[in-house]
Amino acid sequence: MNTSDYETINAKLEKIPCDKFITNYMPYPFPHNLARDYFLEHTEYTHLIVMPQDLEPPTPEEFKTFLDQAKDYDVLSCVCNVEREGHRDFYKWAICKELPSLDKTKRKYNWFPSTDEKLGIVKVKFQGMVFACIARKVIERKMIDGEWVFKGTIHRDNNPFGAAPDLTFCHCCDKLGIEIHANTDIRLKHYANHKPSKVGKEQGSTNFIKYENN
Repeated sequence: MNTSDYETINAKLEKIPCDKFITNYMPYPFPHNLARDYFLEHTEYTHLIVMPQDLEPPTPEEFKTFLDQAKDYDVLSCVCNVEREGHRDFYKWAICKELPSLDKTKRKYNWFPSTDEKLGIVKVKFQGMVFACIARKVIERKMIDGEWVFKGTIHRDNNPFGAAPDLTFCHCCDKLGIEIHANTDIRLKHYANHKPSKVGKEQGSTNFIKYENN
C-alpha cells in the first residue's frame, strides 16, 4: 500500500519533521531490506523509525516528546490497536510482554490490554513496528550466521517458521540481549488493512522526501 491511499495518514505524516523513505506496493522482504540499506548508506542518520502504511503517525508535539525519549533506548515504539474497530482485538495494543514463538504451531500473541491509565514507558518482548524508533547500532548488527537483525522476511509461505519482520526482529533482539520498550502514552490509530491490498496490482516504487524546515 501507499500512505496516499489513506488521506488522513498522509496528511499527518507530512507534518512529521524528519526525512522519509517510503516504499510503495511492495511485498516482503523488499520494504524492510530497502529501508535498511538506504539507512546504512546514509550515516548522517542516528535512528530509523519504522511504521506500516495503515498507521496514523503521532502529532508533531508527540513526535518531539517521543524522539527525546528514544535517545535513551535501543528500540522504542508507540502503541496502537491490534485490529480494526469491531474486532475482538480492537481494545488490545500491538505489544506483548512475552515473545510469541517463531513456530507457527505454537505461536500465540498475548496482546497487552488497552487502558485509559497512564503507564508511561514499559519494557516488552514484542512490538509490531508501531512507529518504532531503532538506534543505528541495532540496525548495523548481524546475527552469528550473518543475517541482519533488521530484515525483511517472507511470512506467507509453507515454512513452519515463517514470520513477519516485526516478529523476526524481536527474536533477533531477544537473542542478542537488545531490550525493547514501548511508550504506552502515545496511542496511535491502526486501520488494520481495511482496504484491499494493491501489492502486485500497482507498480512497486520508493520515494524519498527531504524534510525542509521552513
